[in-house]
Amino acid sequence: MKIVMKDTDGRRCRSERTREALIAACVAVLREGRVPTIVEICERAKCSHRSLFWHFERIESLHSAGLAVILAHLNNLQETLHIISHETQVLAEQSRSA
Repeated sequence: MKIVMKDTDGRRCRSERTREALIAACVAVLREGRVPTIVEICERAKCSHRSLFWHFERIESLHSAGLAVILAHLNNLQETLHIISHETQVLAEQSRSA
């Protein structure tokens, strides 16, 4: 039987939200075509430098996390385009044979 302890003070949830906000801020700047700075990320995420370095040992680690999010989005887009292409081919073949 697995026992799940409730985080009564919400620290873990708050910590996860902070980490996600840092990554989201990094992604936003990367999508603008720039390499985000520590100050810029912290301002956008509304957190301190200390929080950033609590979650990420180095700024490059945060950049990598941000790039991983962007790569995952690109992979999803590629899969979607592949499905659309396949469906288009199937419809074209069906219309030719009709």
